[in-house]
Amino acid sequence: MILALEQVKENFNNPDPRIKVAKESYAKNIMHIHGVNISEYLKQVEGLENDTKIALRKKLALSNKALFSDLLRNTDKIFSAKGGSKDYLIDNENTKKEFKLKLNNIVEGLSLSKWLQNFWLDGVHTDANGLIFVEHKDGEAYPTHKSIDTIRDYKQNGQKVEYVIFEPKKIERNGRIVEIFRVYDDESDRLYIKESDNEIKKVEDEGTEFTNPWGYVPARLISDLIDPLSEFKKTYIHEEIELADQYLRENSIKTLFKYHHGFPYFWMYLSYCSTCKGMGYIKGTDSQSQVACPSCKGTKYAVKKDVSDVTYLRPPQSNDQPVLTELAGYVVPPIETWRQMTEELSMLRSMIEYSHWGTHITVEKSAKTATEVVANLEPINDRLNQYSDSLEIIERGITDILGDFYIGESYGGSSINYGRTYVIKGVNQLNEEYAKLKRDNAGLNLLNEKLKEIIHSKYENDNTNLVINLKLMQIEPLVHNTISGAKGIATPQMYNEKLFYNDWLTTKTRDELFMKDVKALKQELTQFTNEKIKTNGTVQKDSIS
Repeated sequence: MILALEQVKENFNNPDPRIKVAKESYAKNIMHIHGVNISEYLKQVEGLENDTKIALRKKLALSNKALFSDLLRNTDKIFSAKGGSKDYLIDNENTKKEFKLKLNNIVEGLSLSKWLQNFWLDGVHTDANGLIFVEHKDGEAYPTHKSIDTIRDYKQNGQKVEYVIFEPKKIERNGRIVEIFRVYDDESDRLYIKESDNEIKKVEDEGTEFTNPWGYVPARLISDLIDPLSEFKKTYIHEEIELADQYLRENSIKTLFKYHHGFPYFWMYLSYCSTCKGMGYIKGTDSQSQVACPSCKGTKYAVKKDVSDVTYLRPPQSNDQPVLTELAGYVVPPIETWRQMTEELSMLRSMIEYSHWGTHITVEKSAKTATEVVANLEPINDRLNQYSDSLEIIERGITDILGDFYIGESYGGSSINYGRTYVIKGVNQLNEEYAKLKRDNAGLNLLNEKLKEIIHSKYENDNTNLVINLKLMQIEPLVHNTISGAKGIATPQMYNEKLFYNDWLTTKTRDELFMKDVKALKQELTQFTNEKIKTNGTVQKDSIS
């Protein structure tokens, strides 16, 4: 879409009202996730809270940063999940190689995937209607994040936009304060000026208008999730915001309550000053004069603590006054109220977690002190698959914009597929599940899948050992059985290979295991076993305990 001057004026002065709502949503989302301006969202409870209390509550309130950091921790798994593939429809192999190198160093040493992990993943939680916008300079193209706060008006078309009018900036020009704003459409990237008389016109200075090399706006909306009410985009935490508002409010009330009532309230009986014997004065320099006691300052009582820390009680002066059995003690704060507030917050946290993941996720410590995730993984995987679907869409869109820029008409598009094997459970828990499957005589497919999960979990951050151990799983004969357990089910050759497997493994270097394919390594195991048999004689299955 190409905007004429009159369209620019109209859209600048009368932007889509949904953009204002999107900006308000963005502000609240970054408040929850990044703790920005939380005091603006804490409102006075009318009839229950005076001005002094709300001011103090705002000052002491904790943000929801930790809550959302914990809630969204598993989203990192979409980038570390194993499997997946990326391919680019480029006929010339050298051109394809150069393009891959570009994608691996797209901005300041970051690959496109890593850049998206830093910016897009935050955006799908905070800035659904913001843009991943590809800029270009000096023959290089690179992605940027344009938050909805920087956008005056645009027209959404699926996950694309047909034009963008950015918010103006005030500058001094020819001795006057004017507003300058940028307009990007299918034809060009140009600047406009809004004069003090509200007249809008294109800036005619050199270097203020550039031809659009794409022929379309090189941008994608951050989120692909549609809000059916507004038909704009929504974030992945859209459904949790109301609960998060309540959590922030109630947590701030609890914090104020804790500070107000949580300090120990100590009391004690006053005792007479040992210097003046409770008189409050002592004799002066001559026998006739009296001066205030320097120890008790004339109070008659010994004060050994700061009076701000203690409430002092005068001893009973008559039999009618009650006598406390203790000489000192504490007034206990209302712990039950405090405990109930904590339980309410825990319930809210649980509701937020269930709303997002469809299950409750608990982390327990095993006997070996390793943390284990205990949860129903099916709904977690379903939600992570939604994230991965969105990630594939945005990366494919940005990749294709870059491909059109660097390669042009010969660029045929991209195929972006992220892995869907998410490592969530810990090794200890998976080992227990694997052992139970073996005790229950589970089928080979179930055992294989569980063993793969263990290997993925154990070597989540060590890709070389991950590849090696997935290969070895296919090479070791009867991998789910011990040597003695292989009796009666293995052929003589398979049994012998099982017997000599560990000996063979010690002859292999890490590089060999990583570089060679499974078929070649299996052949080497067979050859090694046959040579052992020639040297040591035939090994009988029933001779091995």
